[in-house]
Amino acid sequence: MNRISILVGGALALAAAALVSADEPTRAPAMHKMESAGDPVRVSTATHKVVFEDASMRVLDIHLAAAGHANMHRHPHGFYLVALSDCKLKFSFPDGTTREGTIHAGDMGWYGPVTHAADNLGSNECHVVNIEPRLAHRATQAEEKPADKK
Repeated sequence: MNRISILVGGALALAAAALVSADEPTRAPAMHKMESAGDPVRVSTATHKVVFEDASMRVLDIHLAAAGHANMHRHPHGFYLVALSDCKLKFSFPDGTTREGTIHAGDMGWYGPVTHAADNLGSNECHVVNIEPRLAHRATQAEEKPADKK
């Protein structure tokens, strides 16, 4: 098995656990202002590739070259991120605000729905995997939370 298969398999298991236990994310501000922002695999074809997809989730393998750019795109249901390399990024939002941040190889976490563009400010390629839930799957999982059972 190659390295990406092992990492994606582990990430899927972690994401499934996160989907079951995560609270419903809130919608990012100003998302409605960027109607032309679309699916990242359609508007940033050079950086975002689908490596797995089914009725419950989609897994994106994202490679952003040093000084690279990913066009404005949406993650309407949020995503679980797994960083495979260290990255220094600048995110731009539809309302004109920006935010810079650093992630490190091995970092993982849930990010709610968002519309953004991304710029790699680092001198190395940024490599991350995003696991995106399907809305219908999240609703089903939310109904099955153990805390909701009596």
